[in-house]
Amino acid sequence: MESEDNSEETLELLRRWNIPAIPPEKIIESRLVGACSRPIRKQLTESDINGEELMLAMSPVKKKFLPLLEEESEIHQGQRGKTVSLYGPYGKLHDTETWMINRDSLDSITGWRKFVGEYELKENCDFITVWMFIHEETHEFCLAIDRTRISLQKQLSQRISKAVFGD
Repeated sequence: MESEDNSEETLELLRRWNIPAIPPEKIIESRLVGACSRPIRKQLTESDINGEELMLAMSPVKKKFLPLLEEESEIHQGQRGKTVSLYGPYGKLHDTETWMINRDSLDSITGWRKFVGEYELKENCDFITVWMFIHEETHEFCLAIDRTRISLQKQLSQRISKAVFGD
């Protein structure tokens, strides 16, 4: 498909992208990060930029986020979930809610349009990394999102997405 980036150059560029195991200090002090999930990475799409919420595929959420929760029942299908603290790319705190939309995705952030505008997120060239962690002081469930901008004009092909993100 011509509207996708399937180049070897892009694949190699993204393979060199080093993601820290916990959110970087510019987002939250490491001493405040307790148990932490493995990060989920995502290239932002047109629907992510223009939609009301950020949708994360259920497969990586189940593999990387749910093991950290005491009970999977904290996120109920089709029902509002619990309020979570979300730390943006420069450490700003946003209070949000999380809940399941369907079996295939997790609606992880309400107020997403405001978040997109505040951080001037763009489709195709912006990649986000999302961590779930337990705050050491409050013992609350938190999310942290960092942004990486890479000069790409197209969505990644399925081949590259699978090779780089593995989800």
